[in-house]
Amino acid sequence: MLFRSRILTGVVVSFYTTIREMLPILAFTMITLFLKYGNSFVSPFTYALYGVMLGAMGDISLGYRYGRLAMELTHRFKAREALTMTHTIFYVLIYRWKVKLKDILEPLLETYQKALEAGDFTNAAANLRSYCSFLFFSGGQLETVEQECTKYGEKLERLKEENQLYSLQHIREAALNLMGLAENRTHLVNESFNEEVMLPVLIEANNTDGIAGVNFIRCMLCYLFEDYKDAFESFQKVQKHHETRGRFGFVLDIRIYYSLIILAVYPGLKKRMQKRYMRKLDSYQKMMRKWAEHAPMNYLHKWQLIEAERARVMQKDIKAMELYDLAIEIGRAHV
Repeated sequence: MLFRSRILTGVVVSFYTTIREMLPILAFTMITLFLKYGNSFVSPFTYALYGVMLGAMGDISLGYRYGRLAMELTHRFKAREALTMTHTIFYVLIYRWKVKLKDILEPLLETYQKALEAGDFTNAAANLRSYCSFLFFSGGQLETVEQECTKYGEKLERLKEENQLYSLQHIREAALNLMGLAENRTHLVNESFNEEVMLPVLIEANNTDGIAGVNFIRCMLCYLFEDYKDAFESFQKVQKHHETRGRFGFVLDIRIYYSLIILAVYPGLKKRMQKRYMRKLDSYQKMMRKWAEHAPMNYLHKWQLIEAERARVMQKDIKAMELYDLAIEIGRAHV
């Protein structure tokens, strides 16, 4: 049984970066083996992965419970690689379902150190990249974000973890653009990452995560600098890639900007397109509302902001003002 589990674990790790649609089947197969033969050192990793799947399918509470079970089991089995893999999945993908993003920063750095000591450079890199992303998306000072990205980017270079380095560079360049330190504030054309050079490389390598990352940051910057036409064009480009990051990454943060972009261009769309994109917005908001019930500190004010924008676009000014006030009040309460 242990031999089978080792093989399946290797397959799961490979499929995570390639054919992610197979992950639920593989995770369920491994759990079936554990139920029949008992747990092993790879069980915590599998339970954590299964928890992610449950959350992606909408059962957030049960998914979180599987994540907690996985963390508890890491104390029983002393295999360091399984521990770092489990901690990475939990802190990168699950913990924010119930905990404020800022409170996850320290565990990510601790897990990075454990992974480094275990020689698990892949998970070490994943924790560094996630640390910088969480710092940025939790409202960290832009100067601090840029400095941390520079510091940890050098570590990722030494580890030769290019994919995670690219993602970290996206965040650093976004911070530089938002600080007004970029010549073109809506493009990633700076010292550490040049999209004009790197996008063809990412496309040639079929690096869908990297492509999605570049286009998402473009969407975000274009929206924030009120270039809604380019934001919408980038949004349309990234749709075919973002699900590969999607349920395993910052899908809700991505969809926040997608929703805001839809509302920004909505008045200028044809009626048929308005209906189409409003249905998409409804689906995004339905998901956001559900997650806000579990982690209001991370999502409720964002849901309210989008609803305020929707009310404004629909010329419901009083309702819009009330929702803006609520979004600001709740956002301040969770700083």
